[in-house]
Amino acid sequence: MIKKTLFLSILTFILMLGLVNAANTVNLMSPATSAIVNSPVTFTFNITGDSSSYSCVLYTDENGTWVEKETNSGVANSTATSFSARTIGEITSASYKWNVLCDATDWAAANYTFGVDDTDPSITVNTPSDESWDTDGLINITITVSDDNPNTCILTSTMNTTDNATQVSTAYSAQSYTNATAFSFTGFDGIATLMADENTGAYTWSVVCTDDAGNSDSVSTRTLYVDTTDPTAFVFNTSLWQTDNVQLWENTTASDYTPQIGWQATTELNFDRYRIRFYKDTLGNETFVEKNISTRTTLYTAMSTLVSDTVYHILITAYDLAGNSKDMTVQNYKYSTTSTGHSLPDGWVSIMNSGNARNLSDYLGFSSATTVSYFNKTHEFTSHVSGGSNGAISVPSGEAVFLYMGSDTTFSDSVWNTSAMTSSYLLRNESNSDWNVACNRNGSQSTVTLQRLDNSLNTAVAGAPQSNTNSNVTYMSYVDWTTPVNVPFKANWSINNDTSVKFGECAWMYLGAEAGLNQTIDWNNLG
Repeated sequence: MIKKTLFLSILTFILMLGLVNAANTVNLMSPATSAIVNSPVTFTFNITGDSSSYSCVLYTDENGTWVEKETNSGVANSTATSFSARTIGEITSASYKWNVLCDATDWAAANYTFGVDDTDPSITVNTPSDESWDTDGLINITITVSDDNPNTCILTSTMNTTDNATQVSTAYSAQSYTNATAFSFTGFDGIATLMADENTGAYTWSVVCTDDAGNSDSVSTRTLYVDTTDPTAFVFNTSLWQTDNVQLWENTTASDYTPQIGWQATTELNFDRYRIRFYKDTLGNETFVEKNISTRTTLYTAMSTLVSDTVYHILITAYDLAGNSKDMTVQNYKYSTTSTGHSLPDGWVSIMNSGNARNLSDYLGFSSATTVSYFNKTHEFTSHVSGGSNGAISVPSGEAVFLYMGSDTTFSDSVWNTSAMTSSYLLRNESNSDWNVACNRNGSQSTVTLQRLDNSLNTAVAGAPQSNTNSNVTYMSYVDWTTPVNVPFKANWSINNDTSVKFGECAWMYLGAEAGLNQTIDWNNLG
């Protein structure tokens, strides 16, 4: 009976001791287990039991060893209590541990883990760039976020992904991201959202991204323009196509290296520029001369300096700020440059009137010569000076005009028009002169050697010159004004045989002394 009574007493004590211990419960509150937090870190807990206060100790392994860090001797029952905030180094994962021991016997049921992250995410915008233009309306907003503890990003925009319309700037739902992995926002993947042209207005968007510790980075408000419409069609304006003084036409050859060209206006709210290109030899060639005009209402310009003796094909393209473009309606206009007659040295020079008939007053004004002269069909010089008479004297197409230049200059108004002249020229021997000046009128604009001229004028078989007679040309003299130098030629001299007279250049020819003799040069038979 005594043994039984003793057993019951011991059992009752054990049960009562268990009830006392079970009454003290330590609860860890923050940081929650597996949480990633900022430093300094504040550890908060509570203890519930049968005492009014407790003495509790914080334990962590923040320095690599599990040791006590701080004691609080006045912890109230069932009251959230915090230890002093602690500065703890960063760690990429929730690898730190902490717990609280109260009254030397009561621990929380399990250690909590935590990590420390004080670094903000880093956002890289992949598309679109700020102030950029979109040409198809399909909006693709793509970013890359770098952070070891990724969480979510929130996009705010005036673009409505549901209605494809403008809205008041609105935040969309948070979207998860993965560290260092590019992603597009839902609805802004370049497929779903088709935004209309905003003309001169703009859509806006911004982004905020946070990590698990609450650190954040943002993309401040950016603008995006949408223009899916090309500029309207426009045409080349031939009425504004000219040298300094002479109207031009399709497939013109001229001595002007900076001709004026014109076009009609395009319609475009977001106009950027007209791009004028002169392509060498073929349209689209990689070799070209380019000029840009940035005002929509500017409808003509002097072209940038072209290269001599080159065939160009003209293309004008209108661009808007988004990069949409429209080529001029007709693209087959051609322009060629010639060096013949372009450079005029000081002193007397001669050039052929290679276009339509033009009077001496025109030549005086266009060339800035001090005197202009025409050696007419009766072998007389008719001259004109500023303010003088003879300004209305016409120089027929294909004839030579003489200019006296006070200094070197360029002449841009020599415009070739082979259809305005015949290929034939009548040499004369008149009572007052046996000298004639004949210019190369070859319809294919080929060069002709002095030897070839001699062969024809002396009625010889091509390539076999004969001795001159009084009935034929006995002497020729080509003046190369670009040197300048006088180049003589006479049959059987065997000098200067290969000297070439270009189209538009002139040579003196002496017809024999027999009175009234005429002889015809057909330049088309000499090319």
